[in-house]
Amino acid sequence: MVPKTRNQLHVNFRLGNTLYPANQFYDVFYRPDIVQRKILGEDIRPLATISAAEALKNPPPQVTYLTTPADSDELKATVRFRVASAGGGIGEVRVFHNGKLVQSDIEYQYLHAAPSGVTLAAQ
Repeated sequence: MVPKTRNQLHVNFRLGNTLYPANQFYDVFYRPDIVQRKILGEDIRPLATISAAEALKNPPPQVTYLTTPADSDELKATVRFRVASAGGGIGEVRVFHNGKLVQSDIEYQYLHAAPSGVTLAAQ
């Protein structure tokens, strides 16, 4: 999940009765190259290879924070969370702090095609 900006807080995708924040689709839809080509008047149809409806067929996993650290002056903290498939499997799990990548789950390739209901816990 990519950190939210103020404007992104109001953008969601809906599948049935479930809302998914747009930032959960960052890896799919963040395409500044397409925006620039559109501004230049170029045809972007060949570049836009997936629609929101197609992306929602494989919804992003659900992340639940199990523990979060209290305010502290310590340089390190442990955050416990659970990642559960919502039907689209579990890809790479990345942890960001203030927009900077601080941890990446190297074994994500084994979880990419995880069936619905599979849960991953990490710290």
